[in-house]
Amino acid sequence: EEGVWIASFFKLHKFDFNQQNFSSIDLTFEPTAMFKDSRGSLWLGGWGSVGIFDLSTKTHKALPDFPRLEVRSIIEDRYENIWIASIDGLFRYSLNTGKLDVFKNNPADAQSLSHNGIHHQMIDQAGTLWLGTSGGINKMIPGTEEGKPKFTHWRTANSNLPHDEVLSVIDGRDGTIWMSSGNRISHFFPNSGEFRNYDHSDGLHGQLIYRGLRGERGEIYFSSRDGLIIFHPDSLHDNSYIA
Repeated sequence: EEGVWIASFFKLHKFDFNQQNFSSIDLTFEPTAMFKDSRGSLWLGGWGSVGIFDLSTKTHKALPDFPRLEVRSIIEDRYENIWIASIDGLFRYSLNTGKLDVFKNNPADAQSLSHNGIHHQMIDQAGTLWLGTSGGINKMIPGTEEGKPKFTHWRTANSNLPHDEVLSVIDGRDGTIWMSSGNRISHFFPNSGEFRNYDHSDGLHGQLIYRGLRGERGEIYFSSRDGLIIFHPDSLHDNSYIA
């Protein structure tokens, strides 16, 4: 079926491309994350619940062992693992085995999550998982997805990241990463560790910049408290006359 699913306050909506209309389903919880996996199942996460929503019976089958936490993001990797980002840790659910694991910050392990509060996650073109957290940006070290995952971190304390609250992470499709960090948009070059940060002095409008995505033609979109921010990376040029 062709259409777009939209989660809202205690409702699930579908826009039908052929009929050009909306249909709605009432929910018993407020969804905060939604994802369609490689097997065609629709995942919904909310306050204290995450699981598969059965469209035929209009019922939500929650994962029984998932704790009462807010779910912020759901994504799937190439190994058919569902990664669930929450306010208190990163969860991995295997579609093949049904096993649920949780990973959290361990002060004694420098390669654990930098912070348990995860705002957003993204898998880049190379298949690497990136996390925007309350403790900076985290990159899962490739090859550790199936066992105990390990991470490389960039925080304000060890880089030019403008703020440790990273609310959104976007694949630039050119080896770089775009992110919202505080009231700034940051362009990250992982190979060099360089950050190019954009704020009001660059003409950026909007306070509290939230989620973002990349369009089919390469445009970058960010939502903010003051409206929508849209730009194409190719249109941005630094002024070499400003020191």
